[in-house]
Amino acid sequence: MATLLLVRHGQASFGATKYDRLSPTGEEQSRRLGAYFARIGEPFDVIYTGPRKRQIRTAEIAAEAMRSDGLSVPDPIVVPDLDEVAAEDVLQEQLPRLLANNAKLQKLVHKLTSSGGSSRALDEVVAEVAAMWLRGEIQAEGLESWESFSTRVERCLDEIVSRSSKGQRVLAFTSGGTIGATLKHVLGLDPERSLHLAQLIRNTSLTEVLFSGPRLTLASFNALPHLDNPALVTYR
Repeated sequence: MATLLLVRHGQASFGATKYDRLSPTGEEQSRRLGAYFARIGEPFDVIYTGPRKRQIRTAEIAAEAMRSDGLSVPDPIVVPDLDEVAAEDVLQEQLPRLLANNAKLQKLVHKLTSSGGSSRALDEVVAEVAAMWLRGEIQAEGLESWESFSTRVERCLDEIVSRSSKGQRVLAFTSGGTIGATLKHVLGLDPERSLHLAQLIRNTSLTEVLFSGPRLTLASFNALPHLDNPALVTYR
C-alpha cells in the first residue's frame, strides 16, 4: 500500500482585494501542519502542490517547519491539474447576471447584506452559486464545467498513483473543490454529494487515501490533528 495525503491550503484572504494569498491565520495553520509532520517523524517521498499562490505558500511554510525540526523534505513539484476551479474573477464578472435570473440567489444576497456579512449567510450564497455551476447554469469563458473539472482531477489522481511505488508516502497541497472531486472518484459519489463534502473541508485539513495499483481506499477525511486551538479552525 502507498499513501496519498491531500492537504487543503491554509486560510486565504477572503474578502480582500487579492484572495489568492494566505492570511496570517493561514500561515500559522501551515506552520503547525509542518511541525506536526516533523513530530510524528514520517517523511514524504514526493510532495506536489497546485499552482495557486495559496497552495504553493502553504507547501512552502509547512516544508520550512519540517526542515527546521530536522525532517528531510523533498522540494515540492507544481502540478497544474491540482488547481481549484478558476472561478473567483469569472463569478465577480457574472454575479449581476446571476442575480437577475435567480430569485433564490437574490434573497440570499439580500440576507447576506442585511446580516452585515455573517459567515452563515455567506456560506448559503456560496453554496447556491456552486449548485448553479454544478447544474451548468454558469457558463463563461475560462470557467470549467463540473464535468471537465472532475475529469481533470481524476486524471491527475491517476497520474500521481501511476508514478508512485509501493509503500511511498505522497503529500499533495490543493484546494477544497479538488479534494471533493477526488472523493467522488474514490467513493463513487454523485456530484451533489461531492460538492457538499467539498464545502465542509477545513483549511490545512488532511484527507488520506491509500492505494495499491488502481485500487483506492479512503482512510481519513478532513482531519486536523495539528490544530488544538479552535480559533485556528477555518473553512475559507
